[in-house]
Amino acid sequence: MDPILERFSATELDNVLHAINKYESGDGFSADEIQTNIWLHDKIAPPINDAIQAIMHHHEDLVTIMNAGKMGKRFRPGPNLKKFLQSGGFKKRYEKRVADDRRRSEERSAAHQANLATIDAAASAKRSADASEVSAGAAERSANAADRSASLAKQALIVSIIAILLSLAAFIRSFL
Repeated sequence: MDPILERFSATELDNVLHAINKYESGDGFSADEIQTNIWLHDKIAPPINDAIQAIMHHHEDLVTIMNAGKMGKRFRPGPNLKKFLQSGGFKKRYEKRVADDRRRSEERSAAHQANLATIDAAASAKRSADASEVSAGAAERSANAADRSASLAKQALIVSIIAILLSLAAFIRSFL
């Protein structure tokens, strides 16, 4: 935010500038004259001396000091005052700043949401990979158990064949 807009509202500053813009000729104007001009039009204004000093510090080409004497300073419009007012003045500048801040905030929010989505996707992929690893381990254990079962089944078959052969031999011997 501009420091000048932290001290004064954009409307107050624009009211001061519009009042200053009415004094195009002559020996300039005093802060009291400009204050009176603003009050006559029922517009709000900050303390004029402070506002003019802030405006001149912010944009020295908007208001110039014409004379500084015992009666105080006298001011006149600067070379770029009309152009500044036609472009919207401090109010337009403030609205643009707010819009830019809102856009930046939305961009940061969107980037943050994208980062969160990426983190969630990575965490989900990690959980999926871990589950796949556990499933692969279980499948390997099942395959090993199946191999052992097949090996034991082969051994049982061999023992059964031997038992049958022995039984057959015993049977044949019983006839002899």
